[in-house]
Amino acid sequence: MKQLINILFLLPYVFFAQVGIGTTTPNPDALLDVESTNQGMLIPRVALTNSTNTAPLSAHVAGMIVYNTATAGDVAPGFYYNDGTKWATFSGIKRINDLLDGKSDNDGSEDGSSIFLGINAGTADDSSNNKNVGVGFQSLQSNSAGMNNVSIGYQGLRSNVLGDANTAIGDYAGRALDYTNITDNDNDFNVFIGSKAGDSDFNSSKNVYIGASAGGGDYDPYTSAGTAENKSGNVFIGYQSGYNESGSNKLYIENSNAGSDNALIYGEFDTNILRTNGTLQINNPSSGGYQFPTVDGTAGQTLVTNGSGTLTFQDVPNPLSNFSLVRASAAEQTPTTTDQIIDYDAESFDTNGEFDISTDTFTALYTGYYKVEAIISSTYHEDGGTGARELAISVNGTKVSRVVFNHTGNGRLVRQLSDIIQLTSGDTLNIVVDFNGDNTIILTDGGLGLSHLTIQRIR
Repeated sequence: MKQLINILFLLPYVFFAQVGIGTTTPNPDALLDVESTNQGMLIPRVALTNSTNTAPLSAHVAGMIVYNTATAGDVAPGFYYNDGTKWATFSGIKRINDLLDGKSDNDGSEDGSSIFLGINAGTADDSSNNKNVGVGFQSLQSNSAGMNNVSIGYQGLRSNVLGDANTAIGDYAGRALDYTNITDNDNDFNVFIGSKAGDSDFNSSKNVYIGASAGGGDYDPYTSAGTAENKSGNVFIGYQSGYNESGSNKLYIENSNAGSDNALIYGEFDTNILRTNGTLQINNPSSGGYQFPTVDGTAGQTLVTNGSGTLTFQDVPNPLSNFSLVRASAAEQTPTTTDQIIDYDAESFDTNGEFDISTDTFTALYTGYYKVEAIISSTYHEDGGTGARELAISVNGTKVSRVVFNHTGNGRLVRQLSDIIQLTSGDTLNIVVDFNGDNTIILTDGGLGLSHLTIQRIR
């Protein structure tokens, strides 16, 4: 009876004590404490068939640990634990080639010549020294012999077959480039940065797109829906800049899909055009700078500053092209009335068409100051008496300037008048004579410019 009591007394220590192997003082927090300085612990070694199959076990048991010895399905030799639904490998430092979705140095060079990371990334790579980097699902999937390409993003450069030196960063960036390589193999030197940047470029080279959907479009290479774009030499900067642009050698700086007439900055490299579709400012107009108008002026206008930062198109004050210049020669005539208008029958020039030779009248088109010179000369004249002989300038029917001399004896009658007259647009001007009732005087030009008129606007 005493022995039975002793055994019952020891049972709690059996059920609740820790187990130590290689130690007499197992860790109190460990159910099993194994210590050794020259031996290891060997856990069960099994041959798994794939990560989702329970075999060779009968069920998934969370926390189960095994060492897999087989290469099968998606498993490779190594430690695995079960999370209750599948087998998972212990994480650790590995080579890219050891990863399920990684591939590198397939040419055996061990120099990192090409690196692919992501499901189906670099699938078609020919394993030569192509120096490509593809990171992301299906990144550079179709690339077989294209060299020096970099793609980081979901399906980046997915269709590229032979294109060289392309850079794509962003999901779907450049995904249609070189699709099936049936158009041209010159799909080189492109830079696509941004989600869907250049995603509709089918046959493309030397383009730079920066921004989400920059240089993008609606083309889907796998359904042939939308428009495939063939272009080169473009620079598009900004969200959706150059969207659906199918031309080459274009510049777009814009933050929308605005076209060439609305993008903030547009240019053409082949024709050396640079255009802004907004207001162009030089420095800040509110602090010493100025801004240009956005609408053209009319013919002959010039840019004028208001001194407060704004330039506008204004009419040129007294432009030289508006300055009158008239020369007319008088016909042979005998004035018979008081203040008779001299008859002119020939013009040497009339720059603005202001002198009407049929009425001998000058009509001013512009307000300003005019220099008027008139000369009259008669044929040889015999005058037995005395009398005033007047030459005058008449504006709107009123004489404003005149010269008057008496004439006696025999001889040629000559009068000359020069003055500066202020005219308003629409004013009329005539040259008149008054020979004091002498109707025997014959005025002549004689083809020698003896009687003529000149009018010149000077201001």
